[in-house]
Amino acid sequence: MIFYTADTHFRYEPMADKRPFGSVDKMDEALIANWNAVVSEDDTVYLLGDIGYNDGRVPCRILSRLNGRKHLIRGNHDTAYEDAPLLHRYFESVSDFLEIDDGVHHIFLSHYPMLYSKPNGYMLHGHLHGSGQFHDILGAMPRVLNAGVDVNDFHPVTLEQLIENNRRFYSEPVEGKPYHRQGKGLLPGKADFRPIPPKPAEHPKHLFLTGPKRIGKSTVLRRLLEERDISVGGFRTVRIKTENGASVHMIRPQELEFTDENRIFYRSNGELHLDAADFDRIGCNLLENAGDFDLVLMDELGPTEAEAMKFRQKVIDTLEGNVPVYGVLQMADSDFLDQVAAREDVQVIVVDENNRDSLPRVLLESGW
Repeated sequence: MIFYTADTHFRYEPMADKRPFGSVDKMDEALIANWNAVVSEDDTVYLLGDIGYNDGRVPCRILSRLNGRKHLIRGNHDTAYEDAPLLHRYFESVSDFLEIDDGVHHIFLSHYPMLYSKPNGYMLHGHLHGSGQFHDILGAMPRVLNAGVDVNDFHPVTLEQLIENNRRFYSEPVEGKPYHRQGKGLLPGKADFRPIPPKPAEHPKHLFLTGPKRIGKSTVLRRLLEERDISVGGFRTVRIKTENGASVHMIRPQELEFTDENRIFYRSNGELHLDAADFDRIGCNLLENAGDFDLVLMDELGPTEAEAMKFRQKVIDTLEGNVPVYGVLQMADSDFLDQVAAREDVQVIVVDENNRDSLPRVLLESGW
């Protein structure tokens, strides 16, 4: 079955107080529930623009929860995502205009309403929400239909439902003037309409960076992932200077507390204190629920875990799972690191002084 919708505006705070939900979080959850209540995994949905808002990021966590085979026709709030290549992960097609057949009807799809007249054809749009703009004009054009959620009970709808909802909407006067939104997510003063990002080429599931020490491998990963709308599990390792040397801690990606409980080894007066059991205990715990996240971070893997066989196996098990892994591999002589790098589902990229500044953008545009 084919469904149509528009103007979901997930995570868009200025829209929340114009809809009957009370908060942006409640609005998002209601829209997700409404979508999945009518759309199955085998259905097709055409989303006619404005998923979220410009100055934001692709709402990956929300899109991953929506049923159906999705197609995006971009709106004015879909043209400036810094991580726009990620749209191709959630939509089978991304376009600015599209023409399809729905049964015996020819359908022209655009975010913006357009004059249209064709036997057995309809022009579907969004953009106007439920405002009174052009109400009389569009009401006189029954083959131009507003697919926005504000006109369609906040659900994706079939063509038949869309026709009936628009008939009802245009048969009644709309009170009030178009509202002026304020707050986070407003369009920039200068329009930022970027071309549709090309669909990234297929690449392995997992990404690992390697390179000399202190070249910036972790910084590249951090810049690649910053403000990404995904949940991140796994671990990062942090070196802390101490009075007599240094200690190294393995912590969750967002954690900032360094204690004896998350210390994996330390150096004191030039002597290395390392117990493989600490790697096994801490590392396995941090990777235990890796499948619950959108992405697993492993920053970093090195030769010091050579004897931590339980942790090593947990790393391999995580790589065998369904969740992508982004990580850092030390440049070191290690059969374990060689085993990770040699996997067919792993791509290893070397970070150097020439590419480290541009690499986050390159990786983003490549679909990582």
